[in-house]
Amino acid sequence: MTLLPLQPTPAESNVRMNTCTNTPTNTHKNTQDQRALKRQAQEIKPQAGVYAVRHRSSARVLLGASVNVQAVLNRHRFELQLKSHRCMPLQADWSTQGPSAFEFEIVDTVRESDDPAFDRLAELQSLYMLWQEEFDRLGSARYARDAVMPSRGRT
Repeated sequence: MTLLPLQPTPAESNVRMNTCTNTPTNTHKNTQDQRALKRQAQEIKPQAGVYAVRHRSSARVLLGASVNVQAVLNRHRFELQLKSHRCMPLQADWSTQGPSAFEFEIVDTVRESDDPAFDRLAELQSLYMLWQEEFDRLGSARYARDAVMPSRGRT
């Protein structure tokens, strides 16, 4: 007589044994948890704002704005480390004086609103213009007159 392997019941099919702890693991529940976490992460909007890359000794500033300010600051650091930054004078200062001579800061952020008429990009552009005027008023030397402002469809 040939014995057939037992087929797991539908409830058991989602349960597997954890080989490290030898305890049952519900893979269906874990997958649902992972999907829920992924959905939550996708719903979080990155912080939009105005940033400055400041050379401490000369007080020169690269002022910019982005819908994802943390990512653009990381991009600036990365490009500078690779010696491939778009702003040659900034890259030259970085190459001669090193990272300790620079300050990367978020100057201001967009205050989000639940109002359906709220235009995040327009708010960011007006915030950027306000900070440009403020830096001009203070007489701050700039690396570039205007950093690239995000437009519709561009981050």
